[in-house]
Amino acid sequence: RLGRTPRLGSMGSPSFTEVMTFDEPSRIDLVHGPERTDEKAGVDGRYVLKEARQGTDLSIELSIAVELPCPKVARPAVHTAMRAVIATMGGRFSHNLVRHLAADDA
Repeated sequence: RLGRTPRLGSMGSPSFTEVMTFDEPSRIDLVHGPERTDEKAGVDGRYVLKEARQGTDLSIELSIAVELPCPKVARPAVHTAMRAVIATMGGRFSHNLVRHLAADDA
């Protein structure tokens, strides 16, 4: 579920389905479920993991798409909202990753 994004006169929280493929231990690819034509949002991208001196380097590349009415009119509000959504996604991802790694160490 994507965070709340502005619509004309309201806010929305579009949900979407992702299909993930795993190339363990180095890569996770994700694409918006092609059969989900009813969904107005989606994310495509990849997580790439590489060994580093003191652990693992993680590289994340994501492309987020949302269909909204009146794109030119809503553009400034959408840009502002999407920056907040992406920051929240990054914070949640980081928090959950650290929590997961801590649980593995316990």
